[in-house]
Amino acid sequence: MLKNVLSSSLVEKYDFKLIPSYINKSKAVRVKMFIRAFSLLRKELKHDRPDIVHLHASVAGSFYRKALFILYLKKKGIPTVLHIHG
Repeated sequence: MLKNVLSSSLVEKYDFKLIPSYINKSKAVRVKMFIRAFSLLRKELKHDRPDIVHLHASVAGSFYRKALFILYLKKKGIPTVLHIHG
């Protein structure tokens, strides 16, 4: 889905930023990736306030990781969409 969006005309109209939060590696590497993504999100929000944040989740672990993003974004008052895959 992301490839379709990023290759569409929407990128000319809207500012998209992609922050990967998962990598299919060991648990330690996945935790490090999540921490890096969360830190990057916090850094981005210090410089720019998005109109909306769109998150993807596919499995239980992903859902719980994204829940932390959602709670943080809710605290900041930023609308969030969670796209759950099966």
